[in-house]
Amino acid sequence: SSKEPKFTKCRSPERETFMPLDR
Repeated sequence: SSKEPKFTKCRSPERETFMPLDR
């Protein structure tokens, strides 16, 4: 999974969303 984009799984109160790492 090195080819996968750098995304972090953010757990929201409503749902799980994948947000791009800004750092």
